[in-house]
Amino acid sequence: MPPGLVHRDDDVGCCRAHGGGGSDPANARPWFILATIFVYFSFDEVASVHEKIGEVVARLHSFSGVLTFAWVVVAGPVLVLGVLAFVPFLRRLPAPAGRRLFMAGVVFVAGAFGCELVGGYLYSTGGRSFWYWVEVFAEEALEMSGLVLAIGAILGYLATVAPRFTLGFSDRDGA
Repeated sequence: MPPGLVHRDDDVGCCRAHGGGGSDPANARPWFILATIFVYFSFDEVASVHEKIGEVVARLHSFSGVLTFAWVVVAGPVLVLGVLAFVPFLRRLPAPAGRRLFMAGVVFVAGAFGCELVGGYLYSTGGRSFWYWVEVFAEEALEMSGLVLAIGAILGYLATVAPRFTLGFSDRDGA
């Protein structure tokens, strides 16, 4: 079971996970970091942290075109460093899991970062036009698709390394 992702026999709200044995000490830190990234994405979706970072960056320099949404100026180097840091982790995973998790990341980043660049250009040249909203839809669809693919990759990995792993859901009343 990936440490940091789900802990054996821990209750998390209305979700209970039971480990199927095994551990992965070499990958414990990357799994924990990946779980932390997922939590950050959830928080950012509510708190719009990246937009606030973009506002600070935009006060320092005026950007236009693909850099209209200035948070991408900060996110680009962080993204490159993050990918480079995760390559050894992905290579240590069984090949199907590593490939699937990598592809999930590519799909998510294509939406979150790539579409944001396109959206910046569209917004700077035409405001909130029809095509801008098409881009927003594509961005959100790719982000959600990437997360669903990541969940599938992680569950597939769990099926191979912890075949007795179970995950159950119930209402908060325990019914």
